[in-house]
Amino acid sequence: MKKLISLILAVVLVTALAFSITAPAFAAGDSVPQDDSATAVTDGADGTATKPNSLTSALPTILMIVAFVAVMYFVTIRPQRKEKKKFADMMDTLSVGDSVQTIGGIVGKVVSITENTVTFETGEDRVRMEVTKRAIASSGKPTSADATK
Repeated sequence: MKKLISLILAVVLVTALAFSITAPAFAAGDSVPQDDSATAVTDGADGTATKPNSLTSALPTILMIVAFVAVMYFVTIRPQRKEKKKFADMMDTLSVGDSVQTIGGIVGKVVSITENTVTFETGEDRVRMEVTKRAIASSGKPTSADATK
């Protein structure tokens, strides 16, 4: 929900930025030209009409696209990379004896680790379960309550 609100806010800001860039052309109460003089801009000094530069007419669109890509990077791609790095760090530090919780909510203590799987014990009956590393949602060092059992 927080990401959706951020995305909506970002789109509104980018749109406002685009309009603030293009709005000054008609800000002084000028009306929108209706004839072929729409592409002509008066110089002001001697009253001669000149064509606008194609770069200046495309600049607001280019800026809007660049701003939108930047917002999408900071709203979606960057947080996803941070989460992926956090998960990789958790898997690298996982060791035998750590307590883990799976994405299904099963809690246990790690007894062995292979390249792609983790085996852990649950409960007092010492039931062992083997799951893929991707199924581990969180891990932590055993607490003193776990050590007394």
